[in-house]
Amino acid sequence: MRGALSRQPAAEVTPTALLDLGLSDEELHALRSCGWVRSTLRGRHSQICELVFRTRGRQCRRYLGTDEAHANTIRAALRDWQSAQNSRLELQRAVRDAGDQMRATKNRLTEPLLAAGYHFHGRTIRKSRAATSGTPDSVANVTKDNSTLVTGGE
Repeated sequence: MRGALSRQPAAEVTPTALLDLGLSDEELHALRSCGWVRSTLRGRHSQICELVFRTRGRQCRRYLGTDEAHANTIRAALRDWQSAQNSRLELQRAVRDAGDQMRATKNRLTEPLLAAGYHFHGRTIRKSRAATSGTPDSVANVTKDNSTLVTGGE
């Protein structure tokens, strides 16, 4: 990535709700990029909440208890803490999609432009030199598949 997308944000303060969980620095770092709170039904009437994240290639879970209000506090803290990372990923996706669309459009337009006497110079469409000046009969343009498109009057 280039430009503003590759810059890392200034170190932000870890939310107190997450610090109170007693996680290591490595676990907090893993939570920053990807972590969530999961509620699971245990037995017939009991529901527990767990903090789930991945570190060192393994999924880790930390028990949060049965208090749904506490779990919602952790959820909100995680959502706010991960928002910058999520925004960065969304922007990267949009940039990649825009590049894909530009590439597809350029590929789709190359042949019709060549037939009309134009070509791409980077992203700019330019008139071919042979098309702008009177071309002798011996001048030919070569297309992408190395077939020749003879210009001039024969």
